Amino acid sequence: MQKTSDSSVKIPATARLTVDSNVTPRSGATRPGQSAALHILVVDDEPMVCELVERILTDAGHRVHTTLDPHEAIGAVTKESYDLLITDRSMPLMSGEDLAAAVKATRPSMRVLLVTGSGSDEVIADNIDGFLTKPFMPDSLLSELVEIFESPQRPMSRDRLLTPTK
Repeated sequence: MQKTSDSSVKIPATARLTVDSNVTPRSGATRPGQSAALHILVVDDEPMVCELVERILTDAGHRVHTTLDPHEAIGAVTKESYDLLITDRSMPLMSGEDLAAAVKATRPSMRVLLVTGSGSDEVIADNIDGFLTKPFMPDSLLSELVEIFESPQRPMSRDRLLTPTK
């Protein structure tokens, strides 16, 4: 990201997600190599983080809904079909792991990317599909999405948690 002289943030446009034949995003294409727009729910207690993640993802062609409230996110998941939840790990109303557990109870096939401001060697809950440490570059976020959707759906292992993100 580059800051411009008027203090706005420029986020470079990036390639769209390529879908594996075993993955069928609800809102996108289903053939190998075809671009697909994912329907993504972003939850973070910091409005600026929500705005930046939304910008990165919409510039990449995805449909994005953001909220600062994890309880609102749980309600949204019961009303709409999302492909992915991106959630902050540490929020005042509910932890990202607890939100992931609540979402997976309603939508077990929904993928979850946990974002944190601090590196950690703690074991993350079994219902987390990806992990990203703040601050991150737009390409790192998009690369993590590709990894989540091109890998078979499985919980993260402790080894993957301790491996630095790209």
